[in-house]
Amino acid sequence: MKKLKKCGESNHKCKQTRKCLSAIEALIKAEPYRELGSEKLNELDPEILCPEHLVNYHYLNGRYHFYKFKEQEDIEHLEWANDYFDDMVSLAYDKKVKIEDERYFYSRAYVKYKLAELIWDEERKPWLLKKASDITTKALMNNPSNDSFIWLNKQLSA
Repeated sequence: MKKLKKCGESNHKCKQTRKCLSAIEALIKAEPYRELGSEKLNELDPEILCPEHLVNYHYLNGRYHFYKFKEQEDIEHLEWANDYFDDMVSLAYDKKVKIEDERYFYSRAYVKYKLAELIWDEERKPWLLKKASDITTKALMNNPSNDSFIWLNKQLSA
């Protein structure tokens, strides 16, 4: 009998999916290959991904849209990134997936911070800043020497 990974996939399938997601992340990070990375990500069927990989899937979609925002300065991409990061955390909570990579939380907090800087909706700004601050405070409690969160905390406190 095969031993199953926590995510519910066979060891081989789980490793393949993890490698695939890692390769897609590398493509999304590199501007010349970003669209190819997005295409490959969209070829995955989120319905068959285990919860851990689905969390990563949402993170990668959020990163893709964040990079597109940086390229095009289109706030719509920042909104999409924010939605993907929120869905990522919501899904992780619902499926009892522990997110251990601080980049996931930093990306979520930073996007909220940037959105608060750029949006016109004055009623939404304080909420976004509070959420970014809450995420940052919690991250710093877990790792007080994280330079990224220290920097973001200073920005949020200014």
